[in-house]
Order: sequence, then C-alpha cells, then structure tokens
Amino acid sequence: MKIIACLKMVADPDIAAFDVQKNELTDLYPVMDPIGHQVLEAGLQLREASGGRLTAVCLGDATAEAILHYALHQGTDAAIRLSADELADTDTWARAQTIAKGLSGTPYDLVLTGAASADSGSSYMPAALAAHLTLPFSTHIVDIRRSESPGVTVVKKLPHGKRETYNLDLPAVIGCAPGISIPRYVAPFGRVYRQGEQKAVQTLAVELPPERTVLTRTVDVMASKPRVKAGINITALSMADRMKMMRGELGTKKEVFTGSPDEAARKIMRHAQLDSTDK
Repeated sequence: MKIIACLKMVADPDIAAFDVQKNELTDLYPVMDPIGHQVLEAGLQLREASGGRLTAVCLGDATAEAILHYALHQGTDAAIRLSADELADTDTWARAQTIAKGLSGTPYDLVLTGAASADSGSSYMPAALAAHLTLPFSTHIVDIRRSESPGVTVVKKLPHGKRETYNLDLPAVIGCAPGISIPRYVAPFGRVYRQGEQKAVQTLAVELPPERTVLTRTVDVMASKPRVKAGINITALSMADRMKMMRGELGTKKEVFTGSPDEAARKIMRHAQLDSTDK
C-alpha cells in the first residue's frame, strides 16, 4: 500500500501570544500540527501491517523541512516539500487544490491528513482534498485497518462516545482524529533515526493554478473573550470576580430543589419571586 501522510505547519501554541495593543498574534514559531504526530504513526502502523511505502508531504516554505526531517527520523520512506508562491492569502480550499496538484505525479492508495488543525480548526481539509483529487473520503477516524476485501476498514468517531465502522474503497482520503494512535518513541541516533538521516527531503515546486479559488478570508484576529454566564453583568464585576468567572467559579448553583416535579417547580417559583422582591 502506498500511503501519503499530509502534515501541516502551525504556530507553536505554547509560545504564540496576542498583542492587545497591536491587535495581532506575535511570537509565531512554526512547528508541526500536533495531530500530525498521530497521522504519521497511523501511516507507519498501516505500512507495517500491509507493507508498501509511506511518504510525508508538507506544503510550505523552507521552514517546513524541519518537520519533514522529523518524519524521516520516525521511519517514513520519503519526504516531499511542496513549494508554492503566494500562500499567505490562501485558505483551506486553495491549499487543498495546491496539494492535489503536487500529488499528481506521486502514486498513492491512501492519503492521510488531520481531521482538524490546531490553528484554523475548520475540519475542511479532508473534504477539500478529496474533492480536488476526485476521491471518496471519511473524516474523524480513530482506527484504520486493512480489510480482507480491497480497501480499508475505518472506525468513525461520533458524538456522545458512539462509533461507526464501515469499509472504504481505495484510493481514498482519510481525516485522522485525535486518539487514532500513540506516536512511538524513536531513540536519537538509533537504527531508524540513522536511516532517516541518510534520506533527503525532496522539494517539488508547484505552480498555483490560475483558476485557484479562495473561498474564505481572515477579516480580523482578536483576543479571546471570557465566557459570560447568563444574567451576569461583566462590567460591574471586580477583577477578582472576573477571574472567578473565567475559572467557572462564579454563578454556580447555591441551592438544590428536591421533591417531585410539581414540588420542585413550586419551590423554584417561590425562589424566583423572592429574588425579584429583593431586587
């Protein structure tokens, strides 16, 4: 099985900060999207179970080579950096279009990507990439196994802890959800690490399609706002009370009404009437 693991660069969430005076993000140091570690591990496990070849792919400038070298150290067979100009103003749809064009010369049976990235979190890349590659896809997958029939068996994560299992024909695109795998530890300068050191990152220049379409644009970036509980006037709170509210310690229930539904309802009504009288 020929597997492609699509990786993404994001700003390090432990270092990135928001400058309230300039109203912009600062200290943006590129690292691999956290879900990328699990995408790599899922690809490695599939290759070990089914044989074949695993290639790591990342769209970006020269800084992307650092995470591709990491992928080689983890045991991937090859790593390709897709280089394209004018990526700053592109969105997920346009990036997927560029990645699809970059993969046109690379044979593959399965394309793995993160279900949602740590920066935009749009959960749109698997669908957009599948659309440009004209392939079936499934996303929010927490388990992938090679099935006896042609294809793979995948387990999809559903709300409230539910799961759905079904077969997916190949070639296909799969969006990996957190929990799909536990990244392995590769000892520095061990056998796998040294084999990765002997491999080079390939650079493939991708000419952006003239018909490339940008569907979304960033209008503004602002600092996160504290979650305000209903009925609380935040402007009247002290700084100490605001901190309590952000920690969820403000506005908690102080009285529990017990009894039958009718009795509890009467108690609630009396409590509400007393509150309105006090005000």
